[in-house]
Amino acid sequence: ELSPAQIALLTSMASWVSMIFNPIGGWLADKYGRVIPIVAAKAVYVLGTVLACFAPNYELVVIGRFFVGAAYGMDFAIAMALLGETTPKKFSARINTWQGIWYTAVTTNLLLALLFYNFGVGDSIWRYSIGATAIVAIALFALQLAFLVESPTYLARRGLIDRAATSMSKMYHETFVAAPMEERAPIVNLANKGIRNVTLIYKGKYLPRTVLATTVQIGQALQYFAVGWYLPIISLTLFGEDFVRATLCTIVFNLFGILGGFMSPWIGKKLGLRRASAIGFSLVFVMLVLLGFFFESMPVALTFVVPSLFILFHSGGPGANGKSISTLSFRSELRGSANGFIGAMG
Repeated sequence: ELSPAQIALLTSMASWVSMIFNPIGGWLADKYGRVIPIVAAKAVYVLGTVLACFAPNYELVVIGRFFVGAAYGMDFAIAMALLGETTPKKFSARINTWQGIWYTAVTTNLLLALLFYNFGVGDSIWRYSIGATAIVAIALFALQLAFLVESPTYLARRGLIDRAATSMSKMYHETFVAAPMEERAPIVNLANKGIRNVTLIYKGKYLPRTVLATTVQIGQALQYFAVGWYLPIISLTLFGEDFVRATLCTIVFNLFGILGGFMSPWIGKKLGLRRASAIGFSLVFVMLVLLGFFFESMPVALTFVVPSLFILFHSGGPGANGKSISTLSFRSELRGSANGFIGAMG
């Protein structure tokens, strides 16, 4: 019995907060390193999910969504920065693998929803789905705390060469030693103005990179949320008001996302991330026009095929590259802040 305004607030709360915490997370990563903020984000997420999962009223669910949005905003900016700095340059397109993992997570949660539905939990099914993600976050918290290693690139740009050598020793399981002070090359063009570093991404050689990354990020977000959030509704339209069939149909849609997401590193390597984005946008454009103008009149088979192809083309191109381009476009001490700001634009 929620009002439209309450539904809107509940649905959008995490996104509003994420928009604010994307740049905050990026700034924290550039100031304090990658590992501490990314582990802290898991703790914040668990707090949010526990509040929402066990909330006795609407207000507490909204507060829980606040912490979930904060954790998501922080995590994405930092995780991509860390991936960018621990992936060898010749394998940089592999960063796009995150997109395949995204759709795998969505599909897994839908499968869990079917499981909980069969438990007969009724309208409380959302509490079980949220609780399941809390368990995942706790597992990630423990694993990241135990195994994540601070980025050697970040440490080196900060002049912390001894710590960078220690990180490399942990990562590669062989001994690295910092060079003597007199042999160390000077650190040039170090950006150390904290949050003001964001202004640097609009200057010189970084300006076109920022425009490109922001354009891809905003474009892919617009197209994904125009369709992605409505896949369950499309499923209900196709298969009637049956929860199980509609959920299974949504899972099949997302299987195309898994396929495209795990193909995107190969596509990015072959075409380059910019061209892969451009071609993906072109194909997605055709699918969106077909969906927007002809969904009601097209044959039933096409009402299933077109959304599936949309997800495939999106995940194989611009969906994956929105984050990856911004991650790979900036040097270490700018990377987190730039990622966070461009993520907020999305």
